Amino acid sequence: MLQMNDTSTGYMIDSKMTTPVYKFAEGDSDFDTADLQPVALKYYSDDNGLLSLPFAISQPVTYINNKLAQQAGLDVSNPPTTFAEVVDWANTIHEKTGAYGFSMNMVDSWILEELSASHGELIATPDNGRGGKAVTGVNMTSATQLDMFQKIADMFKDGVALNPGTDSSSMTTAFTSNKVGVVLTSSASYTSMLPDNSSKNVTIAQFPHDDANKDAGTPIGGNSLWIVAAEHSEAEQKATWEFGKYMMTPHAQAVFAKASGNLFANTKAADEAEGKEILQDPNVKVFYDQLATNPSTSVSLGARTGAYPSIRKDVMASFNEVVGGSKDLKTAMQEAQTQSAKDIATYNKAAGK
Repeated sequence: MLQMNDTSTGYMIDSKMTTPVYKFAEGDSDFDTADLQPVALKYYSDDNGLLSLPFAISQPVTYINNKLAQQAGLDVSNPPTTFAEVVDWANTIHEKTGAYGFSMNMVDSWILEELSASHGELIATPDNGRGGKAVTGVNMTSATQLDMFQKIADMFKDGVALNPGTDSSSMTTAFTSNKVGVVLTSSASYTSMLPDNSSKNVTIAQFPHDDANKDAGTPIGGNSLWIVAAEHSEAEQKATWEFGKYMMTPHAQAVFAKASGNLFANTKAADEAEGKEILQDPNVKVFYDQLATNPSTSVSLGARTGAYPSIRKDVMASFNEVVGGSKDLKTAMQEAQTQSAKDIATYNKAAGK
């Protein structure tokens, strides 16, 4: 069994080194895909069925430092839900308290992708690789994207936002020590994002999104379990399937979610003692509410391509040039698209696509 992150799905499919889960699940009464979170089921499936087991799930969310927000006169019981509101909160916190108003993951282009998807924009073309055709390009220059990306770059350049660079721990430390007010990052970071180690000091809001766009949503993060066929006998693969089934049971999922901070993929885990305990925290409930309302569209499922590592490197390199002031946003993002297309073409050729 091989555990791989969400963005490795395209590569795993192209590798042809695994046996799809649906081949084991057919006729197995101990496993029911109806129990899985719908968006996770769709994310890890093709037209034939489930390819891997969605063992752990995460979502991008908005973290609000209650102390700083309240000092700035903001109402944490009515947190920001749109991107414009997030920017307003960040500017207000910075102006009123002197602390940083905003920060986000800058290791790669993940947050830029999530903002794109949550506002109805495809990350890759055609159709995020979800329509049966291989991805050939990247979309990072729509009017909606450029508007949001420019506002983020301006906050960094104006000192409103903390740029953690490749060290996300600096963002976490700044948030928990009351030095940054609003952070966009993963739900899986929750247990490490508690000022004074108390959930009462943080408010979680759903990731900024466009409610009016029915395709918009937030692609899941996390990882899945693949059954490796290469150099493994049928008996070994069946034994691996049995283990995988156990890891997807409600109890195992609830225990793992409680211990790790990941979201359970088996919806029945909510009925387990550990699941009930998790959901008593109103912040955690926001994670699951967002997951439950996430549509299964080409946009909200994110891009599927084995070239993901190169794409993220290309986009973030260009965005950092904007943040650093060496290039204007549109030029930089167009260059990211050009370089990404080259890297995708190289990957597709190697993969025989």
